Amino acid sequence: MNQDYSTDSKMRIYFDNAATTPLDTAVLEVMLPYLQGNFGNASATHYFGSIAKNAIENSRRRVANCWNVRPSEIFFTASGTEANNWAIFGSVQGLNIQHAITSPIEHVALLKPLRVLAQQKMIQLHYVLVDRQGGLCLTSLRQLLKKYPGALVCFTHANSELGNLNDIYQIADICQQFQGYCLIDAVQTAGYYPLCLSQLPIHCLTASAHKLHGPKGVGCLYIAENFLTCVRPWLYGGAQEQNMRAGTESVAHIVGMAEALSRAVEAQGAIRKHLQMLKNRMMVGLKSNVPGVLFNGQSGDFDCSIDKILHIAIPGVADQHMLLFYLDIQGVAVSAGSACASGTTQLSHVWSYVDIPKGYGVLRISFGKQNTLAEVDAMLKILYEKAGNTLIV
Repeated sequence: MNQDYSTDSKMRIYFDNAATTPLDTAVLEVMLPYLQGNFGNASATHYFGSIAKNAIENSRRRVANCWNVRPSEIFFTASGTEANNWAIFGSVQGLNIQHAITSPIEHVALLKPLRVLAQQKMIQLHYVLVDRQGGLCLTSLRQLLKKYPGALVCFTHANSELGNLNDIYQIADICQQFQGYCLIDAVQTAGYYPLCLSQLPIHCLTASAHKLHGPKGVGCLYIAENFLTCVRPWLYGGAQEQNMRAGTESVAHIVGMAEALSRAVEAQGAIRKHLQMLKNRMMVGLKSNVPGVLFNGQSGDFDCSIDKILHIAIPGVADQHMLLFYLDIQGVAVSAGSACASGTTQLSHVWSYVDIPKGYGVLRISFGKQNTLAEVDAMLKILYEKAGNTLIV
């Protein structure tokens, strides 16, 4: 795929794929006809409208096939964040849910809607315990659900900062035992990990195209068939998205999401192997060349974290922002945590729950299928040259 990230002559290394990924050229190619000649409104009954409608429904079938569910259980949105908001507000209002359970280190796309509902006194919000590696305490979840049966339970499949993988099958099983309603945010894992939703007893799952080399501006919400009548419509107006989300659909984006997800699922094994190779090379190189480096959360454990994220702590860093600025000047794009929390002066809410020693700077390195071992080695060289107490003064 195309790796031309910049128009300048400087070497650019993009290791922020957990924030967004470059659009796959093959995905762009299937989108272009719906940005040009096939421009019809899918709600129109004429020839142009039928082409658009068919493209949307074919895309819905493709997404459903990736997760082994019915097309009627898939709803397209403008983002993963919108899908989370719809699932949370729609189920709380539709079922008059009184209690919700999450963890304090979830993505803000889950935490903020839940906290808004709690502030409006529509729900009481409860948090499961997490350990100092950011691992969820499922015993705590069980205890909370036993006390508040029928609660809405909201977790990410993988923490977007630390990369920790949550056992969504065990979470779903606990929810079943206590009649809990289970929402899983799979924005970081959709396409990268097998998701057979017909065998996973959850009620809702959310995903986003731009995390898997698809376009920005489109996501989707899976609502289990037996839960469809429980979730209120999200937008009112037209009859789009099975009368659940009004508004003229962006056909090109929907087609792009289906193509990106289908390609990711088809090449899942090869992509995971490639990401694991990159991550392992980075881990080995950091251990050898950057004294005192730490791997935060469970990101250093391949069995407990997603392949594409490595969250590290580097000693001798006096200014976290200067560390990121320095790497950017050197042509390396990384982040400290979730892109949705960037632009603020506050530290990530996740950091206070994991063990990061004072005087360490943190980096979230996230890999994509377009990255190479040469890029890993180039970043290691840059860090090695500034390692130790002189890294950032």
